[in-house]
Amino acid sequence: MRVPASFCGVYGIRPTHGRLAFEGVIPQAPSFDTIGWLARTPHLLARVASVLVGINVGHAPPPKRLIIAEDAVAVAEPATRAALAPAIDGLTKLIGRYETRPLSSVPLAEWLRHQGALQGREAWTTFGEWIDTHNPRFGFEVADNFLRGIAADDAALSAANAFRAERRQELARLLDAETVICLPTTPFPAPLAGQPRSVMWQRRAPVITLTCIAGMIGAPQLSIPAGDVDGLPVGLSLLAKPGADDMILMLALTAHSEPGIGASRVPLI
Repeated sequence: MRVPASFCGVYGIRPTHGRLAFEGVIPQAPSFDTIGWLARTPHLLARVASVLVGINVGHAPPPKRLIIAEDAVAVAEPATRAALAPAIDGLTKLIGRYETRPLSSVPLAEWLRHQGALQGREAWTTFGEWIDTHNPRFGFEVADNFLRGIAADDAALSAANAFRAERRQELARLLDAETVICLPTTPFPAPLAGQPRSVMWQRRAPVITLTCIAGMIGAPQLSIPAGDVDGLPVGLSLLAKPGADDMILMLALTAHSEPGIGASRVPLI
């Protein structure tokens, strides 16, 4: 939800893991899988939340502290950082109390490495028998995900599970009930179609580096259309503690009326 939202100049939310029932959905990696949704406006995004999750955004507590995740911001390309700067500045003024600091005490590259082991193994556990029987054709990146699942041995999985538990404890200390973290949704706008796989492969890692954070801790993340690079939209994400979906939905609604924060200048869909 978040990457398409960023690339298309719309709103998208990944809710708290487990917040929505998963009946009727084919799983891939159950400890990461989450149902999300996209909308042109935060008002529609919130209406969907009220129907699917029973969230009353009008009763949500306002955030009282904003953390600008400098390690996540550093993953974004310079043009994206510049495009999102006015929206970040607007959020600091809207919330009032803010600080710029790393999101994590360990490099985000480590988050990516351990997330790849966990998600890859879970995906192989889900589909491995079917793949082995039917030998389907996959795209290069999809095939790699399953190959990583086969290659992740028990020692790597044990280390990855321990890492995830440590990061959840670390972020639980950072994300109290009044705190929101902001970070770029994607490091760059939508790439051109038809590029060589070698080029797209290099672009894949920084995208997943930013998206794996919420997945690893099971937290809600909402992308708002917040700027553009050469006429193409880029999103800014709001991330809160697990269960605080209502707070970031309320913040998106409030920010929508603020100049430079919530209005996409290049709606593509």
